[in-house]
Amino acid sequence: MCINRYRENKNRLSLKMIRKFLDCLKHVAPLKTNILALLLIQNIFLQQLWNGVLCLHMMALEVPQFVISGEETTLTCVFDLEQDTLYSIKWYRDDLEFFRYVPSDKPPNKFFPLQGLNIDLGRSSNGTVYIQDVDVSTAGNYKCEISADEPSFQTVSAEKMLTVIDWQQNLSDPHDRSKSPAETDLLTHD
Repeated sequence: MCINRYRENKNRLSLKMIRKFLDCLKHVAPLKTNILALLLIQNIFLQQLWNGVLCLHMMALEVPQFVISGEETTLTCVFDLEQDTLYSIKWYRDDLEFFRYVPSDKPPNKFFPLQGLNIDLGRSSNGTVYIQDVDVSTAGNYKCEISADEPSFQTVSAEKMLTVIDWQQNLSDPHDRSKSPAETDLLTHD
């Protein structure tokens, strides 16, 4: 009878329920009581360990280190929810939010305009953002932040720098010998 009560309520365990279970075990032979109590404690421990291991975690953040001005680039946040439910994915450049994906919102995508960010909203979704017509103001520190919904409300994030190379700015006059080759090689905007 004690075991059946435990099985019925194992997803809603509380300290009070454990005490009732242990009180119920007092009426069983002492050896069985010890074995059943140890099995219960082991089950609770493994359940808590399992819940702690199976949680949201970031697998990879794909932000190119260098992008040529005028081209398109893709930012991708790869994550594993395990048994969590996704609440939101937020993208930031230099700590300013520019894109948000919340699956429960209608529409789920939201863009917050920032200079140098021309987002392709038709293709951007979930963990991927497409940036068109990159220019030097697109450069910066990009962060992806993923938040799980209840009951864990866990949040993970990762960030990487993106540098834009502007060949036009760097090679305005190829015959200008006043600059050394090192000065004309690459100019970047951080």
